[in-house]
Amino acid sequence: MKKTDNMPDFVYLGLLGINTRATAYAYAIFCLLLSIGCLIYGFVEPIYFSGIGFVLAAIWYLYCIKWVDNNASWSE
Repeated sequence: MKKTDNMPDFVYLGLLGINTRATAYAYAIFCLLLSIGCLIYGFVEPIYFSGIGFVLAAIWYLYCIKWVDNNASWSE
């Protein structure tokens, strides 16, 4: 992802090294699945409940995807 003039830094950092929308969605889905796995395994080993925080990463990816869809374009 190339940084444009109007792109906020948190969007640029969230999509650093990601060039396509499909890849960004794959990362978001992976984070959601990882957080679900941590939630389930957290009942066996409670330390894994902290992995639920990956939901925040998924939300960040989805917000960045939405920002690029509305304000910029994906480089192919």
